[in-house]
Amino acid sequence: KVIKHIATSKDLKLEIMTYVGREGGDLEWEYVSSVVPIHRLIAILIVSGGEFSEPHIVLEKKFRPAVDQHVIEFVEGALNDPTDVKKSTKEYLKERFGWDNVEVKDASNKCSFTPGLTDESAFVVSCFVSLSSSSNGDKNHNNTNNNNSNIFYVPLSNLMKQIHEFEDKGFGIFNGVSSFATAINL
Repeated sequence: KVIKHIATSKDLKLEIMTYVGREGGDLEWEYVSSVVPIHRLIAILIVSGGEFSEPHIVLEKKFRPAVDQHVIEFVEGALNDPTDVKKSTKEYLKERFGWDNVEVKDASNKCSFTPGLTDESAFVVSCFVSLSSSSNGDKNHNNTNNNNSNIFYVPLSNLMKQIHEFEDKGFGIFNGVSSFATAINL
């Protein structure tokens, strides 16, 4: 394979890879890679207790310029330390929401986020947060450090219906959220 550099911005590189296809001929593939690796966190947050009588998932609305649309996604951010994903996730959620008592249920290894388009990868982490806990319960549940973001708490039992309502309002839906909703409805 041969990689040809096309352009570089502050954060990204556009490149074309020439490689041999299955049929034996040369093929080209354009892709974007990061100038500096970013260790992304995608958090599947389930909260209960406090004001919630049943488990809720925490979703985030972000404007995504590439699709010129607000998109409903899982909560995401950058990990400070990809060598300790669980600890770094707890630190991120403490900083973002003020939650001291977060139970990290599972953390993936680094996985491809948009294979074929970018080298972007992420760690997917599932967490449980009890808002009945004194260290979590009196927090502002709409706290965010990003003006382009809104937080939603959606009952798990109503997730698919809420996704359709978001779509009816013109929002895009991150495929991971749709897949999750479909899986819990099986």
